[in-house]
This record gives sequence, C-alpha cells and structure tokens, in this order.
Amino acid sequence: MTASLDNVIGGDVERVVFAADFLRRGIFSQPPPVAKSKIGAIHRLLGWQLGEATGLPVEVIADFDGERFYQENGCERSPTGWARLSHVERFAPGARERIRVLFDKSLVVGFELPESVVRTLSELEIPYVDMLMHPVRYLDDIFLALRSGSPAVFERLLEFRLDEGRYRMHAGIFRCRTALSSTTTLADDSLLFLGQTSVDRSLIGGGRLLGLSDFREEFEALCSEHEKVYFKRHPMAKDDARDIDYLQSVANVELIEDNAYELLSRDEITRVGGISSGALYEARYFGKRVEYLLAPTRAFAGEGSDLTYGGEKYVSIFGHYFDPSFWSQVLSPAVPTRRTAELRLSERINRLRDAFNLYWAYPRPGADA
Repeated sequence: MTASLDNVIGGDVERVVFAADFLRRGIFSQPPPVAKSKIGAIHRLLGWQLGEATGLPVEVIADFDGERFYQENGCERSPTGWARLSHVERFAPGARERIRVLFDKSLVVGFELPESVVRTLSELEIPYVDMLMHPVRYLDDIFLALRSGSPAVFERLLEFRLDEGRYRMHAGIFRCRTALSSTTTLADDSLLFLGQTSVDRSLIGGGRLLGLSDFREEFEALCSEHEKVYFKRHPMAKDDARDIDYLQSVANVELIEDNAYELLSRDEITRVGGISSGALYEARYFGKRVEYLLAPTRAFAGEGSDLTYGGEKYVSIFGHYFDPSFWSQVLSPAVPTRRTAELRLSERINRLRDAFNLYWAYPRPGADA
C-alpha cells in the first residue's frame, strides 16, 4: 500500500531526474556507460519533453554506491541480494536516507523501478512517475505504461489510456495472416508453454529468482491435461541447457521454433502456460486460456483490473509521451508545469521498435516470419 503524494508541495521540486533500477546495475554483467544504457536512451527520448513541461533542469542518475547500499541492508550485492531487495518491505535506515539524499527536491522519472524503491519514494513524499515497456508488443509499435504515487496524476493518465480493444483488433490481424500462410502441423487442443530468460524481474518469488526447476510438479500436472505440449524457448535464453534436458524427458513435450505470434494465432493451441512470461499477458487477446505458474505482480488499469487508483497500477499510453503538453497535463497535480504547445509526431509504425531495436517476435520489415 503506497502513500498518496497529492499533498506534496510542488514548489520544493528543483529538477527532473531519470532513474532505472539502480539496485540491479552491474550485478548480472558489466554495466554500459549511462549514456549507452536504457535509462540513458529514455532520457534522450523524453528529457526534452519533461524540461519543456516543467521548466526544470533534467538529469539522469549516473553514480550510485550499490555496494554500500547492499551492505547497509545486510545482504550481498548479487542476483539473490537483488531479488531480495527488489521487494523488501522497508530498507534499513541508512539505505533509506541514501535514497532521500539521492532524489532530494526531485521529480523522479523511473524506468522499471523496483517495488521497494517506489514504496520508499512514496513514503518520503518524493513525486515520481515510473514506466515500463507494455507487455503487449504486437501492435504497430511498442509503447509505454506509466504509474504514479499520486491519485490525481493517475486520473490524468486515465484520460490518455489506450483501450484494450486495440489489442484484440491487432491479434485478429495476426490470426488472419496465420490462417492463410501457416504450414506447420499442430495437434488439436494442445498447450503452448513459453520459456523465459533466467534473469527477469517477474521471476522473483519469495525473495529469490525462480525457474522451471522450481515448478516441475505444477508443469507436469499442466502437461498431463493435454496430449501434446509445445515448448517455445525464449529467443534470448542462453543458460537453459538443464531445462531443455528436463523437457526432453517429458513424453508429450516437443520443442518448437515457430514464431510466437504465429503459434498464438493457431486454433489448435487452446491453452498457453508459462511461469510469468509477458507473452502470457498477450495470449488472452488471442482467445487462449492462460495459466501462470507464478502469479503476475503487475496490474494495468482497465485490463483485467478496474480503473480505481492503486499505486501498483500502470496506465497504458500509446505515443502521447512524445508530446510535452501530455506531461504538462498529467504532472500538474504533483509539480508546477508550464502550458506548452500540443506537438504531435506523424503516424509511423515501428518508431520505438526501431529506436530501441526491440522487435522480439514481431516480424521485422521485409521478414517472412
């Protein structure tokens, strides 16, 4: 439960600060320079708009003493420590003070901030907007979802919310194309099970990263309800050899390499399962029964949940964030904003896909799949 930030005195805000999951930085691999990181890219994408809307200097968090932060919370700086701190109820006093100093007099614009950090920002009455790439990734472009600690900002975001009917319309286009072009033979009433990378925030459960080995009993129970199960590896999975060995020991499981959206479009596949894959969220818009082995933690207003405020709820926004007047309107309940001209980009597919080079299973221009 997050505290409301509608009582924050906006005049105390002196800067806009972009920040990603600084608890994760450098744990799983050598981090790139901030300028080449995802938060650096988000800063380049939206920094000008935030500056126009607020009239404030715009910065990106570059330095953070992660080692000391982990020590203050009594855990090592490791994947296990990251999983634990991402959902811890309350940071140690010294670590909490470090966050207060880091974001003092700031409007925080976050990208995939951990729940523990968002909770701390709310408790410290530091205004924030946190965003992520929406899990529906088969529309004309990928797009963002935003949340805030302010109920009033949430209400403003709802005015720009993308209707989920768009998801069903685009799923219909994929289903039409697949019906006319697919040549793969599939068994009727089959189950599609979606693999994941081993490092994914959605895999955190009980303070640690989980994997297929933690759900073998549930997986085999699910498989027993279908004569045929197709397992689709995540295209970026690199360390799943043990999982593949295990899957090949399950009699009715077959590994399949077809495009994920083509598989979701097939009528023979009636059910889609996974641990917590984002594609499970997409599957329901293709008319599939969906089975999560690990309950999802993200909620989207109006998409399986109501439109009432909740600090954990994201609002789906398509493209409006390119316009500085959008930020002027949605942030005005939390911080002083300026009136800006409405600026609309021309209609173009794949704008963000191209900018971030994030196509996933979506067909690249000119590709057959």
